[in-house]
Amino acid sequence: MEKNHLYYASAYSFISGYAGPSVDSLKSVFLPLAILLALISVAALSMFLVNAVMKKAKGIGTLKALGAKTSDVIKIYLAESAITIVSVLLLSSLAAYLIYLMTNAVFANELTRMIPEVFVKRITLFYLTPLPFVVNISAILTVGVFSAVYPAAKIARLSPVDAMRRE
Repeated sequence: MEKNHLYYASAYSFISGYAGPSVDSLKSVFLPLAILLALISVAALSMFLVNAVMKKAKGIGTLKALGAKTSDVIKIYLAESAITIVSVLLLSSLAAYLIYLMTNAVFANELTRMIPEVFVKRITLFYLTPLPFVVNISAILTVGVFSAVYPAAKIARLSPVDAMRRE
């Protein structure tokens, strides 16, 4: 290996030696921030889907008046909400991956600026495991399905006249 060249697959311990506890403090800042943003996003998705179904109460009443079963109404509004749920899943997964790439790129640039005599190649400070994606998919599917099914079922159980009066 040439002098002044270091190759690291994972640079966490190497950077910790230079940056000290500041790298560890990033975890204590990013994790609560990520959890807060996830909760806000899930709440916004829930409110959006509930509001979308509630605005269609007259349509649910019309379907019931024409003889649609409660299960049919729920299936219709779940299928409509599926487009939103899939869009949110794709966009949130893409955003997480892009943030992962940008964070590692910024830290690689900062490290080479901080330690000019060392050339670091292919630095990866943070690893992106499947766990965040599994949690993301589970949370969005659970909240999305519940937020679409519950209000549709609640309105579909009403008589057609009551459902059409509902605003």
